[in-house]
Amino acid sequence: MRKIVKVGLILICLCLCRMSFESPLKAPMVSVVMSSYNREVMTERAMSSLINQTYKDFEILVFDDGSSDNTLAVLNDFAYRDKRVKVFHNAKNKGLVYNLNKGIDMARGKYIVRMDDDDVSLPERIEKQVEFMEKYPQFAVAGTAYYMNDKNPWNAVFKGSSWSDLRILSYMHVPVVHPTTIIRKRFLDLHHIRYDARFKSAEDAAFWASISFHNGKITNMSDLLLIYTTNSDKYLGYYSDQANNYIKFLDWSLGRIIPANLLHFLLGDSQRCYILEEMIKNDIFNDYNILPKNLKSYHTYFCGNDMAYKNYVLRTPKFRGVLIQKSANSNKACFLNKDECVEIIDEFKHVLKIKYQDKEYSFVKTKAGYYVQ
Repeated sequence: MRKIVKVGLILICLCLCRMSFESPLKAPMVSVVMSSYNREVMTERAMSSLINQTYKDFEILVFDDGSSDNTLAVLNDFAYRDKRVKVFHNAKNKGLVYNLNKGIDMARGKYIVRMDDDDVSLPERIEKQVEFMEKYPQFAVAGTAYYMNDKNPWNAVFKGSSWSDLRILSYMHVPVVHPTTIIRKRFLDLHHIRYDARFKSAEDAAFWASISFHNGKITNMSDLLLIYTTNSDKYLGYYSDQANNYIKFLDWSLGRIIPANLLHFLLGDSQRCYILEEMIKNDIFNDYNILPKNLKSYHTYFCGNDMAYKNYVLRTPKFRGVLIQKSANSNKACFLNKDECVEIIDEFKHVLKIKYQDKEYSFVKTKAGYYVQ
């Protein structure tokens, strides 16, 4: 009898030991990836919004990027209180791209949820996003609608959901707001997709375009699941840096079609139509995984039924840019890369006459563009 009891106790101990070893090794459904730098107050708010999610099966991989304030202490306090939080400290600041790629590589979850340290995830965010991705396995990425700066109905922003339209948009703009997204990790690993350090401050633009290049479908949910902060100190000097890197992104994405240095950040309607028309003219459908009917349909929706603009490339020291004539009946054309317009006085055969700042100029057309006479 003693022997039976002894064997039984041993079996129970073995089971308990097995459970204690297996539990930490069990992969969570979701890996939240976040980076923080000198943002102790904002970080505490962001982390609290994650810890209090209605969905519980996730890990948080958060990187303190060499902060000189109390950000690391805040993060370590969360890790002490919640075993799902894993904090990684960089002795020196290595930048967002480095941390995001490290997080993706370390992530054990089926899905990666992005989060920024100055935003707030609403309580049902992860639950609803996981439910959506499980229901619609055709999507590689899903963003959400969001509130701008505070939870006010007047500040709600809803993004497009058509994956075919968002694929086209991804080559010239961001189709989803970065910290709202949930991403299938398997898709990233299968196609070796990571963030590109060449596009600092525009890293997400190239990331979504890479997913589109590999035929990944991107969409947006209509649920309002995040408060997106644009009034934090992150944005001091951020836009100028983003603008420069955005042009680099356009050159990488569309350089074979259009000189990116003729564009500027952010794209206006005329610029977007110009890009769409150039994409149609250059027959880029296979290279960009776009169906011709989808591109033409998007162009019609955004720019009208006809090719909305006529383009003139002016190659002189004074005029460096692309003029966009809005319609066949218009005599007004605007520089694509700055907020100035000219008057088209006359156009016949190989000669173009314009009026700019009360002066008239004549150009002769060549294969490379219009040269001033």
